[in-house]
Amino acid sequence: MTHRTFVSSLVLGLLVFTALLARPALASAATYYVAVDGNDANGGSISAPWRTISVAVSRLTAGDTLYIRGGVYSAGAQTIDSQAKPVPSGTSWASAITIAGYPGETVTIQPPDNYPAIRLTEGAPHYLIFQDLTLDMSRQQDDFNPEVTSKPEAIYVANGSHHIRFQRLDIGHTMSGTIQWSTNGAGPTFSSHLELLDSKIHHAGAATGDSGHGGPGINNGYGIYMFTDDNILAGNEFVDNYGIAINSYGSRNVFKNNVIYNNGTRGGPSTAVNIGSSSFPAVSTDNLLYNNLIVNNRGGIQIYTNTANTGVYNNTIYGNQMDGLHLQYFGSVTARNNIIYGNGNGVDIRNDGGATAPVLDHNLLSDPRFVDAANGDFRLQSGSPAIDAGTTVPAVTDDITGARRPSAGAFDIGAYEHAAVTALQAPTNLRVVATN
Repeated sequence: MTHRTFVSSLVLGLLVFTALLARPALASAATYYVAVDGNDANGGSISAPWRTISVAVSRLTAGDTLYIRGGVYSAGAQTIDSQAKPVPSGTSWASAITIAGYPGETVTIQPPDNYPAIRLTEGAPHYLIFQDLTLDMSRQQDDFNPEVTSKPEAIYVANGSHHIRFQRLDIGHTMSGTIQWSTNGAGPTFSSHLELLDSKIHHAGAATGDSGHGGPGINNGYGIYMFTDDNILAGNEFVDNYGIAINSYGSRNVFKNNVIYNNGTRGGPSTAVNIGSSSFPAVSTDNLLYNNLIVNNRGGIQIYTNTANTGVYNNTIYGNQMDGLHLQYFGSVTARNNIIYGNGNGVDIRNDGGATAPVLDHNLLSDPRFVDAANGDFRLQSGSPAIDAGTTVPAVTDDITGARRPSAGAFDIGAYEHAAVTALQAPTNLRVVATN
């Protein structure tokens, strides 16, 4: 190495070293805690937790986790509302902010009347994860006012908020709807990338003693009312909601592996699932519904006006009072591998207005021979006509339990893929080689 080369290398090394020293240290993700007996003047550690949820949330930065210790949080300041106190954002799913119930403890957020539990609007919060919480809206008062929809939902997301995950939540007893994901201020084709996973949504529209007053309208008590794009609802349970369980306008939304039963108890056109509306300015297109169990609701699945390219695959639709599958004023629809049985009516197609004829094939409208429908077991018995009677749907790679499709042979019809269970046989021809 020449003298000049050595000096150049030394200078370069010193420059790199100086730059590293001058670069600010990357902030590391931290874990904080809130407890009912905490103090907001504390440091937020597990031994010195904060007290107020809204204050604690406002102190978080990207990558942080806030654990809420067990108890009931019932003050207005114990909610998460970006309109009242700033809600920070993460920077990616890898550096999201997580707000969670402490493992093994029951955390209940029970807002006062006219307060939401979680409202994300101001500042368009994003990359947030909420998990392991109970959102109990039972303190919302019934004013016997026809405009009960002015009562807050448990969760409201709007104004451009995006990439938010809600998982393992128990949400119920609202006076109006339970969840709303809105385009407010972001235009009709806003892509929000919201996720609702493995949660229970129940008793929407029935806050006061579950009397179900909530005003006279039948269009009240939605489980979720959503009109943004690119969202996922998976593995949830929608039960005992007074209106439509899932009401969705928007595109490229996926609804899979959900159990939806006893919804629409107000009557009227309250189906378990509705896709599309003439009141929404954009066509709801490329939506997928598969592996859902839809039982004992006012109606089953409705694909309605202003929709296109909707896929309805491998659902079990049983025991609903009205149509199992209702298609009206719709665009293109493909319904394949569905069990539609025991409903008030099977499939109702109303091509008013010259809509494209639907593609309906490999659906089963006769007795599928469930294991025990009376006791809620909708798996398939051996010998069921649904076994190996379906056709391959590339988007559907497993069933409602996560079992691979197909288990053997062809696709099965319905939400459950049948897998024959055989007793383990005792091994033979074994010999002991050595013992200790």
